[in-house]
Amino acid sequence: MKTKLQFLTRGILMAVLLCFGFVSCNQEEISLDTEENAQNDESLREADKIDICHYSKDDDTWFIIQVSANAWPGHSLHGDGYVTEVNECVPGGDCDDTDASVYPGATEICGDGIDQDCDGIDEGCTLAIGDDYQGGKIAYILQLGDPGYVADETHGIIAAPSDQSTDIQWYNGSFTTTEATGTALGTGQANTTAIVTSQGVGNYAAQVCNDLVLGGYDDWYLPSKDELNKLYLNRVAVGGFVNAFYWSSSEINVTTAWLQTFNNGNQYDATKLNDAYVRAVRVF
Repeated sequence: MKTKLQFLTRGILMAVLLCFGFVSCNQEEISLDTEENAQNDESLREADKIDICHYSKDDDTWFIIQVSANAWPGHSLHGDGYVTEVNECVPGGDCDDTDASVYPGATEICGDGIDQDCDGIDEGCTLAIGDDYQGGKIAYILQLGDPGYVADETHGIIAAPSDQSTDIQWYNGSFTTTEATGTALGTGQANTTAIVTSQGVGNYAAQVCNDLVLGGYDDWYLPSKDELNKLYLNRVAVGGFVNAFYWSSSEINVTTAWLQTFNNGNQYDATKLNDAYVRAVRVF
């Protein structure tokens, strides 16, 4: 009986020892697996990081920062959207972190006083009447004494490269006093806004110009009397005009407005219900 009890006791003890050994081994395996996974996760996190070049406007310095690859597209949210990869982290980078149109390689808008391409200078213009520029053709360059002229800057009028209509009325079917009485250079935009406000939605000269989107620009308008005359004087360089009557945006009274014939350049007062050609312009 004693022998059987001893045998049973020894059997229980061996089972307990085996059990503890098994658990210990499993714990060691689990510990090793956890450590290996942690190392893998860390490697993945490190592989996920990329260096980017960042510009700080506060102290005008460039420096490398690390961001997660999947966060890279959103990094631009804190600035103007211009950040480069590390191989471009050099002096002369983004020179205005608040303006998305200013960055190395941007198209320089000459004569506006802004260094768009961050090369340290605002390139002067060598523009001429008839040049393709900002959605159309340069029709006039402001001269000393013109309204809106600024010394050492180049500004003027751009004409659409073709007519917007060949037979359209000045009004929208109702004779109203629109207060679009400006005739000088620089008044066509205000005239157009006044006409559209007074006449409302429809198909008429000012509305056609106001609705125009061309070459990426949507600030086109019906030229004033004097602006239209610049188009006539430079009609050959601009091109596309015919010997016909063109509407201006300059109102004379409740029933008449100014138009101009491109046959000889004469300007006339005409009833707003007449049909004429239209050529939209914008300023630069």
